[in-house]
Amino acid sequence: MSRRGSNIFKRKDGRWEGRYKSGIKENGWAKYSSVYALSYAECAEKLKAVKMWKPAVKRSPTVRELFDMWLSNRKNSIKQSTYSSYSALYENYIHKEIGGCKADDVTSEIITKH
Repeated sequence: MSRRGSNIFKRKDGRWEGRYKSGIKENGWAKYSSVYALSYAECAEKLKAVKMWKPAVKRSPTVRELFDMWLSNRKNSIKQSTYSSYSALYENYIHKEIGGCKADDVTSEIITKH
């Protein structure tokens, strides 16, 4: 069963702390942040204001950006000749056609067309 409540508690120093989920870490775990106040009501108000604020939506990465991230993650686990081969194949066949497209916009029809 999930935890319920406002997630506001009193600290040893007398302040009130309100915790909220502010995002997700790279490893997939929740990232939490806090707001502090001298009274419970003030803390609840600050927490409500923070939760209402919506961060800007991240833009979709391009095919080029995804390829660069993928290749940099693989760099230490493949030979240099394989790394060079992957880079050359991308530049010769993929970059010209769909390298600048956003990854969310790429469909199977676009791939088979090119």
